[in-house]
Amino acid sequence: MTTKSKSGKETAETVVPFAAEAAQQGYQKAVEMTKEHVEKAQNAFAKGYEEINALSKDAIDAVIKSGSIAAKGYETLNRQWLEFAQSSVDQTVGHVKALMQAKSIKEAVDLQNSFAKSRFEAIMSEGTKLSDMSVKAANEAIRPIQAQINSAVEKLLTPIAA
Repeated sequence: MTTKSKSGKETAETVVPFAAEAAQQGYQKAVEMTKEHVEKAQNAFAKGYEEINALSKDAIDAVIKSGSIAAKGYETLNRQWLEFAQSSVDQTVGHVKALMQAKSIKEAVDLQNSFAKSRFEAIMSEGTKLSDMSVKAANEAIRPIQAQINSAVEKLLTPIAA
C-alpha cells in the first residue's frame, strides 16, 4: 500500500507543477489575447472617430460653400430685380409724360391700354426669368451638399460592404 500511495504522491508532485505551469501559461495567453483585442478596439474606435471628424469637417465646408454660392446667386437675382424695377419706373415716368401730352381722351386711353399690355408682358417675362434664375441658383447652391452627402454615404457604407 505504501508503494501505491508513494507512486500517487510522486505522480501528484510531478503533475501539479506541470498543471500550475499550464494554468499560468493559459492565463498569460488570455491576458495577451485580451490586450490585443482591446488595442484593436481602441485603434478601430480612434479610426472611426477620425473618419467622423473628417466627415463633419467636410459637411461644414460643403454648407459654407453652398451658402456662398447661394449668396452669389441671390445677389445676381436681386440685381436683376432692381434693374427691372428701375426700368419699370423709367417706363412709367415716360408713360406719364406721354399721357400728359395726349391731345384727346381716346389717345390717352390708347396710350394707357398699350402701356398696360406692355407692362403685363414685361412682368410675365421678367417673372419667368427671375424664376429660372432662382431655380438655377438653388440647384447650384445644393450641389456641394449633395456631393458631400454622396461622399459620406459612400464612406460609411464601404466598411459594411467590405
